[in-house]
Amino acid sequence: MQQKLTNEFENKKDFRVINSLYINIDGASKGNPGPSAIGIMVKDDSGKVLEEYKEFIGNSTNNLSEYQAAIRALEIAMKYCRNKVVIFTDSKLLVNQLNGRYRIRKRKLMELLIQIKMLEGFFKVVRWFQIDREKNSKADLLANSVLEQKHEAN
Repeated sequence: MQQKLTNEFENKKDFRVINSLYINIDGASKGNPGPSAIGIMVKDDSGKVLEEYKEFIGNSTNNLSEYQAAIRALEIAMKYCRNKVVIFTDSKLLVNQLNGRYRIRKRKLMELLIQIKMLEGFFKVVRWFQIDREKNSKADLLANSVLEQKHEAN
């Protein structure tokens, strides 16, 4: 049994340790609240895209959508790495609330923040950065493509 596992491990030619993940996230809502979706793009430390993820999350607000994207991003990250995760979003509110610069007034956002902080505990380092919308276009495209598909289906 041990030898079989060793052989399977050695046959994985593309296996390598991923030290850092770079993730772009976006939450989109058509209306506030309204139909909402999230988009996530995960890259490794060499810039290789490991995963693109999109999901319809029902009716939500823009802020709740951003928080849902953050949660799902950390859940996805656990598949690849437990070391360093760097997450980029165009949501100034999300980043400033997660970094403790802005107060959270809504109970639901506080509940989601607690969930995010618990997920952060699975990693050595998690960093959150707010970037310009133009630099987050792929995650935005993923989220909005779900909403367009949903709209066309109705």
